[in-house]
Formats: sequence, C-alpha cells, structure tokens
Amino acid sequence: MGTQSLDFKIIVLTLLTGCLQDNCDTIETAGLPGIYVYQVNPMDTIEINSNGTYSYYNWRYGKLHMNPGTWTFDSLACRINFANFSFLTDTMKFLNGPPRGNWTPNIQTGDSGLQLIYARDIYKGCYLKINSINDT
Repeated sequence: MGTQSLDFKIIVLTLLTGCLQDNCDTIETAGLPGIYVYQVNPMDTIEINSNGTYSYYNWRYGKLHMNPGTWTFDSLACRINFANFSFLTDTMKFLNGPPRGNWTPNIQTGDSGLQLIYARDIYKGCYLKINSINDT
C-alpha cells in the first residue's frame, strides 16, 4: 500500500506541475509588442512597443491616465517585467504620488491568443492581445 500511495502522489504532482507551468516555447520576444486589453475592464490597456517601452492606459472618472516605462521578457520564467509600473491610482491621494514599481505578470498563449495574467482567481483576469482597437 505504501508504494501505491507514493506512486499516486508522484503522478498527481507531475500532472499538477504540468498544469501550472506556462509554455514559453512558442512565445518569442518579437511577438509580444501590441495592444493588450484587460478582459474585466476594456478601459484598462497596455501598449507594448518593440523598442522596449510600454504605455499603460486607464480611463477613470472621465479622465485618461497614462504611465510609461520599459519592459523586458524573461523567457525562462515566462514573465514580462514592466519597470516603473503603476496601476494608475492617480485618483487616490498619496503623499509622493501613486506607487510605482516592477510588475512581472506571467504571459501565456490561450485559445484567444497571448495573455498577460493579472490574477488567475478572477474570471477573465488577464490582458488579451488584440489585433486592433476595433477588436474590443
């Protein structure tokens, strides 16, 4: 019984590990630039440029907010690092302005294309790459 239980645990762990890993084999840096729209709120977008810069846009309270910065792709970790990132909480009052830092979401390919994962526990909690702004 002990050997069967150990075999079962190994199989389950192997399956879970495979389900949790993102497949970066098909994702190349050259394919990342474009416009990504947050599926929960289409007024929340990220434009990734091929020159290593990005612009994050959020339309809130009748005003367009924008945050620029630089990005790099870590193909081993399957993550994009957005430097100087802010989720544009400009409408909140902070002593030194909105908080900024690095945001490193996972990127994966899905049925609909490339996705930047914001939160796996939120339905449609990802930014989906679109071909044009008319796709939204």
